[in-house]
Amino acid sequence: MKYLLNTLAIILFASCSAIDTSRIAPGYGAAFNSIKLAIFGDNNEIDKNLIANIPYASMLVKIGKGPTALMILEGVNGDEYTWVSADGVYLVLKEGK
Repeated sequence: MKYLLNTLAIILFASCSAIDTSRIAPGYGAAFNSIKLAIFGDNNEIDKNLIANIPYASMLVKIGKGPTALMILEGVNGDEYTWVSADGVYLVLKEGK
């Protein structure tokens, strides 16, 4: 019985990883991705080689207990530096703050 339950759990998790989130409502897709990230974690490792090969100004950002994100400098307007991540999150630093 335990073998059967383990097999069913593996099939269930494998089928969830193959869901095409572009074919469902955006809110449900975002919720699914958040739950998947919380359960399985983020497997995108950002190492020094990756950062060294980026021809743009870049930085690693970690907020709280969330995953580390790579941000690229999008533009400079006076004393405002605008950084953007791959998922469209913007960070604006004014005078370094």
